[in-house]
Amino acid sequence: KTDNTKKDGFGNDPESKDKDKDKEDKLSVEDATLRFLMMLRSVSGTYTRNEGILLPGYNRKTKIVGFDESFEGPGIDFLVGGQGTDIWGNPNDGNFATEAADNEWLVQAPFLNNQYSQTYSETWNYKVNLEPIRYLKIEITGNRTEGRNENAFFRFDETLQEYAFQSPMETGNFSASINTWATAFV
Repeated sequence: KTDNTKKDGFGNDPESKDKDKDKEDKLSVEDATLRFLMMLRSVSGTYTRNEGILLPGYNRKTKIVGFDESFEGPGIDFLVGGQGTDIWGNPNDGNFATEAADNEWLVQAPFLNNQYSQTYSETWNYKVNLEPIRYLKIEITGNRTEGRNENAFFRFDETLQEYAFQSPMETGNFSASINTWATAFV
């Protein structure tokens, strides 16, 4: 007796596979509704923040883990990355240069020609993957970046007999992705 059914190279009937595939492709209303409600496939995001200070004229010698000989300066907060809560606010509020001057950690050189520099940058990134229906994949990405840089000569002023910021300059940048869907077809 001979078998007249068509076989593929592996001895399987290709017509029965097509019938099974047709059954899988047909979704009920409940299945389609559930799939739409569960369209969120993945969400990811990153946040980075960088701060830095360049302070010429610092006269302390570091010994152990960045501390000076007497373990007074520059302080544990500074050594673990703290730059103050308000780096662009009042001179005595979160500004390491004025703190160093108050603690006599700086040389009193009125002709110091290297600039004090304080930087700040912050970046947000996110990505969302959606699949509302089979074979339709949507990826939404966004970012936000902000940066600031403050430069000045921070040196001892002999006439005022105190440290002063001279020739200050502040620069910055900002970029962000925006959603233009609402106005894309107007």
